[in-house]
Amino acid sequence: MVVPFAPGGGTDVIARHLAARMTESFKRQILVDNRAGANGIVGTDIVAHAPADDYTLLFVSSPHSVNSSLYAM
Repeated sequence: MVVPFAPGGGTDVIARHLAARMTESFKRQILVDNRAGANGIVGTDIVAHAPADDYTLLFVSSPHSVNSSLYAM
């Protein structure tokens, strides 16, 4: 699970809690990978270019959705 924000922030805390619950439910280890930078674009780009194998998740907060209107991609 990629969190495109710094460790210790609100989004990271919720993602870590969710990852722990998903690990229990799926019986597979879910890791949180913080990739901060460029208002979340760095982590989002990593997920966008990851193999389509259903093993990479993006965990973002709702303000993240405005990035496409603020930055040329």
